Amino acid sequence: MAAVDTLEATRKLRDAGMEETQAEAVVEVISSVTDDLMTKDDAARLESGIKSFLTQFMAEYRADIAELKSEFAQFKAESESNFAQFKAENKADISELKSEFDQFKTESESNFAQFRAESESNFAQFRAESESNLAQFKTEIKSDLVQFKTEVKSDFTKFKTEVKSELAQSRAESESNFTKFKIEVRSELAQSRAENKSDINQLKGNFYRALWIQGLSLFVIVGSFVTAATILG
Repeated sequence: MAAVDTLEATRKLRDAGMEETQAEAVVEVISSVTDDLMTKDDAARLESGIKSFLTQFMAEYRADIAELKSEFAQFKAESESNFAQFKAENKADISELKSEFDQFKTESESNFAQFRAESESNFAQFRAESESNLAQFKTEIKSDLVQFKTEVKSDFTKFKTEVKSELAQSRAESESNFTKFKIEVRSELAQSRAENKSDINQLKGNFYRALWIQGLSLFVIVGSFVTAATILG
């Protein structure tokens, strides 16, 4: 017979990245199967349980990756939406400033038409300065927009690189831990089978005793269900 070190097995599963409650459940299943005997049927059931657990583990891992991708896509969409809104607001401000300037120009020309002859030089100078200031303002706005766009692209690229790096590292660690766990489980199963070959007669006796205990347990469980059904009925 082979005894399983439940504390050591639980520690190894936790080190492999499994939650403590899941690790304890897996060890409990393995311990309950290998407490009294280890037959080919028991080994097959153990292998099936491990495969089922690994399938569930990989499904949860893929779900976490999908959730991370969804959050990343949402962040990207929000960033693009905010940038578009910022661009639209600045465009509206420039259009409003141009409209106000045109209105000011029209009012100035109407009010000072009678002084055109004596103030033509001053007005021309004022117009040139206004156009220069407007051109400078447009240039500054464009420069700020270009700088903002460059910073957003740089931050986004950096974030994408970090996420890819973390995902690659997490995947590599998970695969390494999973490979180590498979090797350890196979080693323990191989050792258990080698030890059981030397005690085949004792295992047969334990097998029949286990069948008798399981039958008795089944009888007690069925009796409990019948009693409970009678009480509830």
